[in-house]
Amino acid sequence: MSADLIDHTDKLEGHLLEMRIDAIRQKAGEREPVPVGHCHWCEEPFEEGSQRLFCPGEGLKASTCALDWQTSQR
Repeated sequence: MSADLIDHTDKLEGHLLEMRIDAIRQKAGEREPVPVGHCHWCEEPFEEGSQRLFCPGEGLKASTCALDWQTSQR
């Protein structure tokens, strides 16, 4: 009896985990904002076909435009 309950619980937990993973993958696939050919913060134009969202940062430093935009979205 207890083995059946454990098997059922394992299947249920597996199903719930799959649902959570699917939701995370779907959310990760939604890119916001989308590339529009210029910086979303300062509107500096990018080269044609660019997939950039914000002006590039310098070295390992994050873009000021990206940080400012992110702060404004809160």
